[in-house]
Amino acid sequence: MTISDPTLSASANCTTASATAPACSTASTLAAYDVQNWAAALGKLLPNPTSTITCPAAAVPVSCTILMTWSESAVAINNQEAQATQAAAAANTTAAFQIPSYTLYVEP
Repeated sequence: MTISDPTLSASANCTTASATAPACSTASTLAAYDVQNWAAALGKLLPNPTSTITCPAAAVPVSCTILMTWSESAVAINNQEAQATQAAAAANTTAAFQIPSYTLYVEP
């Protein structure tokens, strides 16, 4: 996963707390913990997922883009897809219809 904010890519553990160190004592720690759990859940749900979270620092209000892609084991159902599969195999890549994507625009 690629995250534009290094604070969110830092390791965070919000499951252990003590009298001197509460679990997720800052908003950025909680956000990092949430992103890490989301990435782990995404890995269990989709085959070979990749995701990119981009939040431009200068944007007001803050707006983020979350892009997720994954690989599908698809079978060509028509001549056009069959040709795309053959061309991709010849180029040692994956046909575009086998790599779906989902983009989510977020403005809190």
